[in-house]
Amino acid sequence: MCPRRSLSRRGLPGRSFGSGAAEGGLAGRSLSCDGCVAGGAPSRAEPPPRRTGRRDAPVNPDLVISSPGSGGGCTATRTVTAEEIAQAVRRTVAIIPVWNEEVGIGPTLRDLPDGMIPLVVDNGSTDRTLEIVAEHGAAVVHEKRKGYGSVIWAGVQAIPQVAPQCRFVTFVDGDHADHTDEVPAMLELLLSGQADMVLGSRVRGEREKGALPTKSRFAIWYSRLLIWRFYRSRFTDLGPLRVLRLEALRSLDMEDRGMGWTVEMQAKAARLGWRMVELPARYRARVGHSKISSEIKAAVRVGFKLLGTVLKWRFRQLRPDWYAEFWR
Repeated sequence: MCPRRSLSRRGLPGRSFGSGAAEGGLAGRSLSCDGCVAGGAPSRAEPPPRRTGRRDAPVNPDLVISSPGSGGGCTATRTVTAEEIAQAVRRTVAIIPVWNEEVGIGPTLRDLPDGMIPLVVDNGSTDRTLEIVAEHGAAVVHEKRKGYGSVIWAGVQAIPQVAPQCRFVTFVDGDHADHTDEVPAMLELLLSGQADMVLGSRVRGEREKGALPTKSRFAIWYSRLLIWRFYRSRFTDLGPLRVLRLEALRSLDMEDRGMGWTVEMQAKAARLGWRMVELPARYRARVGHSKISSEIKAAVRVGFKLLGTVLKWRFRQLRPDWYAEFWR
């Protein structure tokens, strides 16, 4: 893989996404390699050159690439075997935040791909959630602080103790809304070098009726608008289902402990020029009760929170020591 550049403050990528024309899956395809030496290994003599023109279309027509090849991540690509994907699944931790999810947590754990490591982070459940988790033998971390970011970060911090072999991280809601069988295809894009982070787009995927209520669609539209306005990076969704390397996640030094977690992650990644690839992700209507308030005051508060997060990471200088060379 390619070495990452250190970065303090830099210009922002201004490229729009594109889509390819080829049909079929990704497995078994030979992919081009930039900055590589004979035999397919990436050259370490110097980082890959910054791209200045339009990027070639991806091999899969379902891919949407944001911030392609702008110098932040690895640009080498290669063929990935089914065994490599299976091995990556076994080295992937699924962080599952829960708060009174007794209806959805059982199906969520059962549907994880074989070998994937579940890590449930409980935020003070008072129903049978933890009892059901224990029946499935999943590891549990308890986090008292409220907020989506606090719960997710508690899971990230616990990974070395729960799964020291972990190399990849995905995030799955405990309400059985996400289709986690999408994760192996997302891992393949990381392994092949086509992406630095892979996002599951509920907007582009098939959804059950009522899966994305009006308040959620508005939040998605608002977040997309802000990131495009201040980062010139296009997304169709900022949902929970995403996959990236554990080292990459740690290098972002995430700070938000509330609803701005996903926005901060994508804003920082856009600032760094990471290649963020979206795949259509199927989405179910959640089971149980929604934990997000539908009150107008709460919606306005969330809107200001998202705006503050986007502005903070657009103008704040990033410390170079945050971004380790995690590509190996």
